[in-house]
Amino acid sequence: MSTLNARRDQMYPRLEPGEIERLRRFGELRRFSAGAHLFAAGVLAPGMFVILRGAVSITAPTFGHAFLMAEAGPGAFIAEVGQLSGRPAFVNAVASGEVEAVLIGADNLRSLVIAEAELGERIMRALILRRVALIENGAGGPVLI
Repeated sequence: MSTLNARRDQMYPRLEPGEIERLRRFGELRRFSAGAHLFAAGVLAPGMFVILRGAVSITAPTFGHAFLMAEAGPGAFIAEVGQLSGRPAFVNAVASGEVEAVLIGADNLRSLVIAEAELGERIMRALILRRVALIENGAGGPVLI
């Protein structure tokens, strides 16, 4: 059984309204229209997004096609472990419709993980498991041919 199937709840946890309020102080409100990229594979992502309204498709490019990792809706957060160290994204995050989200930049994301230990632990677990799922599905980085 793949990590994506076995540990989906830990990979894509839903934040409670009170938890989202605690995270808001680390970020800023952003709005996206349908089809807009929140981040794109191979491009440095601006940080972690906490979805307040709307939905975002998370896809991983693998050998000529896109593998759907998840659909993120209100209460979800989207980010990758590489965003903590300023690395480009491995996945695409595209607004499925109108989206409102809190963007927490990389510096503030590192501060959040320290200041909000309980939430930081859940976020880090999710980011690590997401990377494992990408590797399992052949989308974990450059491919040499």
